[in-house]
Amino acid sequence: MEPNKYLMTKMGKEALVKELDELQTKKREDALQRVKNARKFCDFREDSEYEAAVESQAQIEERIVFI
Repeated sequence: MEPNKYLMTKMGKEALVKELDELQTKKREDALQRVKNARKFCDFREDSEYEAAVESQAQIEERIVFI
């Protein structure tokens, strides 16, 4: 399957590269830490904090794949 091709400016590419780097380093690690912390204190009957942390992590991973 051939990847999609997009036209963009040099500034646009630089912005995406910067965003990707931040997602892969800081935000991914922060999301993983939130999931770990939520697991420690999770009741599993009322696990909205855990679900929110997992959802945040999934959104970060989806954005990384998209970029």
